[in-house]
Amino acid sequence: RSRIIPVLKQATAINPAIRFMGSPWSPPAWMKTNNSLNGGSLRTEHYQAYADYLVKAIRAYGQEGIALTDLTAQNEPEFATSYPSMSMTSAQQADFLRVLDRALTAANLPTNILAYDHNWDHPNYPLD
Repeated sequence: RSRIIPVLKQATAINPAIRFMGSPWSPPAWMKTNNSLNGGSLRTEHYQAYADYLVKAIRAYGQEGIALTDLTAQNEPEFATSYPSMSMTSAQQADFLRVLDRALTAANLPTNILAYDHNWDHPNYPLD
């Protein structure tokens, strides 16, 4: 926090029209099927808790004067690895995004949701 927020504020001072996007790598381990930050997938029973968690993160940045204009559900959803990551199929992402959209709407946050924050190797993922 002490390193990221000042840099984001500097960028905003240089270009007030700058946009910031959030791209989470892993939810808390207790929300995942393998109880680890590395790999695994989001448990369906924790969709709401994770959506609320992301809303809190967006609000926390907002309290610092940083607006997250865009948010992905998951960084590289098809690449679960040995460092913080999470697998999320297109069907899982579609189901979760419905919950996240409701949470953002209920919180009156104008943050845009972006699908498939990944490489170009599966361009139909958002359409699946």
